[in-house]
Amino acid sequence: MKKFPIVLASAAMLGVGFAPFTAPAKPVAAATMQVSQASGTVTIKYLKGYGIAVWDSYQPTRKVIANKNLKTGTSWKYFGKAVVDGKTWLEVGTSQWIQADYTDLNSDKVVNTPGKIKINYVPNYSVAVWDGYQAGRKPIKGYTIGHGYTINYFTKVTTAAGEVWYRIGPDQWIQGSYALDVTNGNAAKPSTPTTKPNTPVLKPSTPSQPTLTETKLDGIVTINYVKGYGVALWDSYDASTQKPVGNRKLMHGTSWRVVGQVTTADGHVWYHLGGKQWIDGKYATLMTPTTKLTEKQIDAWVLQHAKIDFPGVPVYGFQVTTDGKGNSVVRLSQETSGRSIGLGTYRVTANQTLQRLTTSNTWKTVATGYLK
Repeated sequence: MKKFPIVLASAAMLGVGFAPFTAPAKPVAAATMQVSQASGTVTIKYLKGYGIAVWDSYQPTRKVIANKNLKTGTSWKYFGKAVVDGKTWLEVGTSQWIQADYTDLNSDKVVNTPGKIKINYVPNYSVAVWDGYQAGRKPIKGYTIGHGYTINYFTKVTTAAGEVWYRIGPDQWIQGSYALDVTNGNAAKPSTPTTKPNTPVLKPSTPSQPTLTETKLDGIVTINYVKGYGVALWDSYDASTQKPVGNRKLMHGTSWRVVGQVTTADGHVWYHLGGKQWIDGKYATLMTPTTKLTEKQIDAWVLQHAKIDFPGVPVYGFQVTTDGKGNSVVRLSQETSGRSIGLGTYRVTANQTLQRLTTSNTWKTVATGYLK
């Protein structure tokens, strides 16, 4: 049985008054081809008032079908797909092919139709709400939605990569992999749990959760807990398998270099200290090399190393200036016989490198990465 294209958005027939594409490229002797069964609907995206050519084949020897064009803005069903030398072709009818580059096949599909979703994660836990669905998005601090809850959405987006996102409010998005679309169902808001798990865990895990990717970092975290106490060091960020690293505790107020971080599906951050050493991000404040140090931090860092470079010499005063290149210059002085004399000069560079001015008037690096 022959297949024919079905116009969804326009009843305009193929062909009259639309500019065809340029002639096909010359045949390539060793073309790489992959043909597969596929179906769906695409919308033509070309120039307003014009259409795209329909070809008799996806093969390198293909030819344009005379007087047949698909107008911009019209939608068409396709029944097959071929990839030739990296270019995708769609079959819209018997011996009728179009180039996918001029359709919305590889674009985010946005549907502005309201509906309802039900959060499908882990009982007694929540998923993050994000400020967008595109790359660079961030979880909204303090805003999560619990497993089992039903909520309205206003927009559904399917990205070119196949990810689904739901907009539940202005700049508020839920990841579709943790939600069920119940627009036509009768899901109700669950009652509040009356019991807690016998063994509480720090964060949930789920068998269907994809492997998380660690983001590389070059920074410092400062432990923010309770004065006089410390937080646990773990051998992994995965709560389903993690174990504490011996009895090690990172004390409140101490700072540590980190090499990476992982953000779980509910927006929870874990920092990687190297090897099998992880700390819970809610007890740590991150500072990267691009973070500008305060004058108080600069003074403390310089004083720490001045005690090493000039042991036993009391520091009388600090003078902090900038050199116009993003560096902070600190001049130390000491008091001798009632008068102030120079002790040493340090500078902190924009990338958090601490250097000391030597007697030969050159800068010597004494530390990298701010640590308290």
